[in-house]
Amino acid sequence: MQKLSCQTWGDLKDKSVLDMASGPSALAHAASMLGIHTKIFSIDIDRQKEWLGLPQDVKSKVVQGDAEKLPFADESFDVVLDHGGMGILGIQEADRILRVGGQFRMYPIGGQALEYWNISYYLTEEKGQDPESVQRLIQGFDQQITEADGWIPNKYIALREEALNALSPSQKTDVIEMMVDRYAQITGMPPFSYELKDPMAHEPNGVMIYNKLY
Repeated sequence: MQKLSCQTWGDLKDKSVLDMASGPSALAHAASMLGIHTKIFSIDIDRQKEWLGLPQDVKSKVVQGDAEKLPFADESFDVVLDHGGMGILGIQEADRILRVGGQFRMYPIGGQALEYWNISYYLTEEKGQDPESVQRLIQGFDQQITEADGWIPNKYIALREEALNALSPSQKTDVIEMMVDRYAQITGMPPFSYELKDPMAHEPNGVMIYNKLY
């Protein structure tokens, strides 16, 4: 059974699914090819040429839009999947459109933000650097990456690898747990849970999960 961020197609049977930041809508394409009848809406801020290749029954479920201002009514979906690029407003929007009993899943957790957390933890906890100076360093890297349209500075790459080499598997897991807790604090939503794909990996990551209880 094909895996979907630690889920299977069976988990999504007869459910309404939103694929946030879907890019070329690979999930909808796969569902169509496999004959899966799960109702999948794909949304991305950029129009994708691959959308034109979707069968007619799927094409109507593709939407160009902003994940932070979703064009859907409250409690419209059973499952919302995110590919690790959502900010706080996007997560809160996911909560708004989820039905009670629905589930939000982010994979990978935090995207590039998790790299920042690993570096910050390494510099403050292992190297004893001042948190404010570390924050300024991270902000500087983030600005460079944004202004260069995703180009990653060599100094950042080297520091990211240095942090990953220095941190133990348990420390890397601690960083993920702190980040997941922080998401819950900022959004004001109930605690999130998470599932790690491989806790012993050099750069572990996994799925952040939010179950809407009320």
